[in-house]
Amino acid sequence: GKTFAQRKLPVSIEDQKYISRCLAKHGDDYHSMMRDIKTNDMQHTESKLKRMASRFYLLAEEQVKVDIPEKVRHLMTCCRVDVDENEED
Repeated sequence: GKTFAQRKLPVSIEDQKYISRCLAKHGDDYHSMMRDIKTNDMQHTESKLKRMASRFYLLAEEQVKVDIPEKVRHLMTCCRVDVDENEED
């Protein structure tokens, strides 16, 4: 059967570790991420890495089980700060 993480998380913990390692090194440059066989040791294609990263970006704060790389922290939906809330007319 499936584990709790496989049923409840949109991105598995293993995939979160994998894509966060790739994002920490290359940021959002998916072409160079695809070419790097040391961090991309499963040799995912550019489009597969984009899909994995976009799912990772959409995770809620309680779903993220790994450290978020500083290079992509601004892309994460759970780390965004809305500027509109602080403005008053």
